[in-house]
Amino acid sequence: MPCLGVAVDHRIRRLFKPVCNDLTEPSNHVSLIETRGQSLERPHSEIQVTAQLAGPAFKGGIAVALQQPRHNHPFEEGLDAVIRDCKTLYALDDVFAAVSCGSLDIRTNVTIVDLLPYVSESIASIDGAILEESFRASKHIMLDKEPSVLLCAGKIRLSNTEQFRKRKGDASKLGSIEVGKKFGHIPKYPVEAKIHCEGNRGFVTIRRVNGFHPSYAMNYHPHVSCLRQLQIMIGAETCGMLRDDWEEEDWMGELRRRCKDVSEAPSESPSQSPQSQSSGESSTKRNNTKYLPDYQELYSDKLLSIHRCVQSLISEPIPAVNSSTALYKPLLTCGLSEIFNDVTLILRQMSRLRLRSKGWPKYVASINKAALKQAAIDTRRFTVDLKATEPSKNAQFAEIIQKGASVLSEIIMRRDGWPLEDRLDFNETSEAFLNIATNIETLLMDLLLEEERDLHALGQEQTLSIKMGRMTLAPVLN
Repeated sequence: MPCLGVAVDHRIRRLFKPVCNDLTEPSNHVSLIETRGQSLERPHSEIQVTAQLAGPAFKGGIAVALQQPRHNHPFEEGLDAVIRDCKTLYALDDVFAAVSCGSLDIRTNVTIVDLLPYVSESIASIDGAILEESFRASKHIMLDKEPSVLLCAGKIRLSNTEQFRKRKGDASKLGSIEVGKKFGHIPKYPVEAKIHCEGNRGFVTIRRVNGFHPSYAMNYHPHVSCLRQLQIMIGAETCGMLRDDWEEEDWMGELRRRCKDVSEAPSESPSQSPQSQSSGESSTKRNNTKYLPDYQELYSDKLLSIHRCVQSLISEPIPAVNSSTALYKPLLTCGLSEIFNDVTLILRQMSRLRLRSKGWPKYVASINKAALKQAAIDTRRFTVDLKATEPSKNAQFAEIIQKGASVLSEIIMRRDGWPLEDRLDFNETSEAFLNIATNIETLLMDLLLEEERDLHALGQEQTLSIKMGRMTLAPVLN
């Protein structure tokens, strides 16, 4: 099943396991967050939903530290409405349900707290005393919760002065570090954070997983699927830390590195920054809005990449022996399912922007229509090329591609005769690309399992051979 709107990398999917979340020791942290809301004279509905997200009222388990609440959550409609309306909370809900095989639900057994509870104003406009009190409140809430694992998924950026550092205090240890980094990679950021208890009561030690704010993947880079894969993997890591069975693998470092590169790349399209979603991302970090022509260019480039990759894989010489497992490495290396995932996300963004067509000024309308026409033309050409995929080589892979091409062709034919700018059904086409990505990941999983079975069998043969070589035959007695 997809998660965060993308086909999950088969290696990440193998990490999905249930979590035992049997918490019994009571905690006062939910009462603390309610009291904080009352002191700030926040509406009852906001306090109620914030407290529900901070539950359950037990020590241990998983906690998530975000940044700030959005200024316009529909609190009066209840918790479920707030989750549906917020991409950040939707992402956390989707991820924890998936990676825990349905054993975790953010409504009931994952604690979610903002570093600045109830404070939605921009950092620059917040009174220094309020800022310091808010950081102290989030620290006390987390100290009382004493989570078994804390997912650090937000960071409040302040001026690098001694005064601001004092205002943050130990709450700085609840925040995330760079995208793609891990706690423990340098002594400055250990896995275990020691949070000082006021009143000379020692320290509370909290194990941490470094994440990043879900808004970064869902809003700031909504078309980059590898960021969503990292979000899912970090969710699996958090559950693995709770179970004490997490093991880092080489491929994980590569995913982290690529996501770090994305985070460090300059903004590609300067424009007005999008509205934050329960996010404290600075306006400069969110300044990455794209328009229809931008997405059309990305879309057309991705289609070309898919075509080149498919042709390369179809022409790949496969040995007669062990042909199925020989496909695994080239199919994984070319990153084809990731490109299909990217296309899925790009089309969703184009669909979102297409719905705003009635408000386009004339000079923008002509540019956007040209982009829509080009996207339709490129899709038709791409589909024709895919349908021509030679079925005689790499049969399993070729079948996925040809079936996907047939579905895409049917979608296009249903609008044959429509104006060219309206001919591409973004939602249906996006689903078709997502299905292809899902089928490729399923194939990769099957190939990997088959390869592991072969290696296991080979290992058994080698062990048997060694044992046989050490055996000596007893002399025959007459």
